[in-house]
Amino acid sequence: MIAGKLFTATISVLYARCFVDNCRRKILKQPLQSSHVNQEEFIKAENTLWRLAQQAEFPEEMFQLQQAKEGRKTKLDKTSRIYKLSPFIDEAGVARMDTRIAEAVFVSYNTKFPIIFPKGHRLANLVIEWYRRYYLHANNETVINEVRQRFHIPCLRTLVRNLSKTCMQCRVMKAKPTYPREAPLPEARLSPHIRTFSFVGLDYFGPILVKVGRSLVKRWVALFTCLTIRAVHLEVVHSLSTEACKMAIRRFVVRRGAPLEIRSDNGTNFIGANRELQQQIKEMNQQLSEVFTNAVTKWVFNPPSAPHMGGSWERLQGVTQPPIPIPERPESLRPSWRLATNLVNQFWSRWIEEYLPIIASRTKWYEEAKEPKVGDLAVIVDASVRNGWLRGRIISVIKGRDGRIRQVLVKTSGGVLRRPVTKVAV
Repeated sequence: MIAGKLFTATISVLYARCFVDNCRRKILKQPLQSSHVNQEEFIKAENTLWRLAQQAEFPEEMFQLQQAKEGRKTKLDKTSRIYKLSPFIDEAGVARMDTRIAEAVFVSYNTKFPIIFPKGHRLANLVIEWYRRYYLHANNETVINEVRQRFHIPCLRTLVRNLSKTCMQCRVMKAKPTYPREAPLPEARLSPHIRTFSFVGLDYFGPILVKVGRSLVKRWVALFTCLTIRAVHLEVVHSLSTEACKMAIRRFVVRRGAPLEIRSDNGTNFIGANRELQQQIKEMNQQLSEVFTNAVTKWVFNPPSAPHMGGSWERLQGVTQPPIPIPERPESLRPSWRLATNLVNQFWSRWIEEYLPIIASRTKWYEEAKEPKVGDLAVIVDASVRNGWLRGRIISVIKGRDGRIRQVLVKTSGGVLRRPVTKVAV
């Protein structure tokens, strides 16, 4: 038997029985019993526990069953809780259920005549908890089946389910985050009549093997997407360093102009580039100010483990195709100003009338969910880690524009982590 409260109770009863027996032997001047625990004494201690629980819950029934065992004519009251179980007393004084499978050959005595247990007794919970620990917190049906091999406990399924809800290990293993209603789109996705790439989403994809001379080297691609019209600009990046990221941003700004806002995931190279940007803006270095938009650009980071917040550029990684060359025709490259203005106006008119209604409806997370609160115990969901999710306490909540909680700060043993509520199970 594995360690647990039931095991502790059984051992306590065993030593109590041994002490009482030795006291009796000492009075009768008989040799004392050894304190060594053997299987027979352990079974006797268990039977004592079962018998005490039954006498506490069914005192009248146990008295009548004992009289019936001694040959006296007694009958259980039909209002008794164990009347329909056809109970009887075995050799150890434990009440058992007389089942219809007494003639079964390949089952044990405990299965043929299970021990009757009251559902509201503390010992019943200890028995169920022991089986849950023994079978490594398996699913409820496994625990129910194993308990029925030895005990008859009324409302067993309800008891197992309630214990599963209060078990911390089960809560951690079965923890599922809640999903609040899908957030409204940011202003960057809904701003017409502005310059292309005013609001930019930035992400990397790769690596891509490129042949340089006789060797193959790894290269990455920085994907800049306009959050408003979903236009795409690609830049080759030689490494995942901060310097390479800065160079890619410089090349992008030279070709497309300075963006008002850059959104990206929480990559270490992006964080470094943002710190560099803030430092150069603070120092007002003229050369870098021209590249980094002269203190105009705002960089917004999504919280870690929140790819759904960057779906605008995550989706484009799988559909990006090599560019198609367009023949340079002088007449097409030098349109009149009036024609260009008309084309731009027509584009934005169709963007408002045709594109906005498409992205207006929600595609998931339609219902309201229970919001986490400061002080709640939380489990950080991480699909890349098995049986090792971090646990901590929520110390702060961050609300979105719609007033719903979208992010939380969780204090763990390793520090304070910022995570979206979709990655936190309370």
